[in-house]
Amino acid sequence: MLLSRFQSNYFDVIKDGEFKRPFLMFEDTKEQGLLVMTLNKKFFYKAYNDDNISAIIATPDVIEGIDLTDVCKGVAITEYPEYMLYSIDNYLVDNVYRRLGSEKKPTSVGVNCNISDKAIIGLVDVEIGSNCTIEENVIIREGVKIRDDTVIRAGAIIGDSEIQVVNGPGNKRVFIRVSGNVEVGANCEVGYYSVIQRGMLATGITKIGNNVAIGSKVDISHDVKVGDYVDIRDDSFIAGHTCIGESTHIAPRCTISGAICIGKSVNITIGSTVVNNLADNSTVAGNWAIDKDKYVLWNIKRLMKLK
Repeated sequence: MLLSRFQSNYFDVIKDGEFKRPFLMFEDTKEQGLLVMTLNKKFFYKAYNDDNISAIIATPDVIEGIDLTDVCKGVAITEYPEYMLYSIDNYLVDNVYRRLGSEKKPTSVGVNCNISDKAIIGLVDVEIGSNCTIEENVIIREGVKIRDDTVIRAGAIIGDSEIQVVNGPGNKRVFIRVSGNVEVGANCEVGYYSVIQRGMLATGITKIGNNVAIGSKVDISHDVKVGDYVDIRDDSFIAGHTCIGESTHIAPRCTISGAICIGKSVNITIGSTVVNNLADNSTVAGNWAIDKDKYVLWNIKRLMKLK
C-alpha cells in the first residue's frame, strides 16, 4: 500500500513510500514494511533509524528543520497523525483483511472439554485446547486462542472490541475497527464477568501467559501482555499496551495505566493506581502508587499533623 493512496487536503505526502500495515511504537516486532505516526522529533529519528519501518506520519512541527532529501522512507505530514493512522488501518480492515479473512479456519475444540450450551463461541478463528471448561453465558469471539486446561467462568467475555474513537479535522471522527486477537495461555482461570479486550490494530494481540489467575470483573484492555504466574484480583483494570512481568500480584480494585511496564515479582497492594513503570520485586501502594514503605511513612506524617 502506498502513502499517496491517502493524499488529501489534510494529509500531505512529502515523499511516497510503500507499507504493509500500521504499527504502534509500543509493539515489539521484527516485521518489516511498517507505517508509524510520531508526535515529536525523538520518535521521528527513532522511526527513521528502524529498518522495519518504511513510512512515517508526522506533524509539521516535527519535521521542521529536518532535511528530507536523502530520507529513504515514505513521509507524510498532517495535523492529525493519530486520526490518519487509524483511518488507514480501518481502510485495510474493510478492504484487505476482511477479504483475507474469508479463508479463516473453522473453530476447533480439543478433547475432554466441558462447554456450557449457554456459551457463545465464534464459528471461525477460535481455538480451544483440551481439558478446558467454558461456563454459561461466556462469550468467546473470533480471533481467540485458549490453551489447554484453562477455565473461563460464567459471564466472561474473551475477545471483546472496546469502543475507541479519535477526533480529526473539523467534526470528523474515526471509530477504530478494533480487530486484533487474544491468546490465553495454559492452566489459566478467568473469573466471573471479566473482560479481555482484543488487540487494537488488525495484527495486534492481547496475550495472557500460562498459569495466570484473573479474578472476577477484571478488565484487561487491548494489547496488554501478561506474563506467567501472574495473579490479578477482582475489579482491577489494566489499560492498553501495558506489560506485566511474571509472578506479579495485583490486589483487588487496582488501576494500571496504559503503556507502562510492570516488572517481575511485583506486589501491587489493594486499591492502588499505578501510572509509572515498576522495577522487579518492588511493592507499591496508594494513589498514585509509590513504594509501600514511603506510603506508610507519608500517612504517619499526615496523621501526626492532624493531631
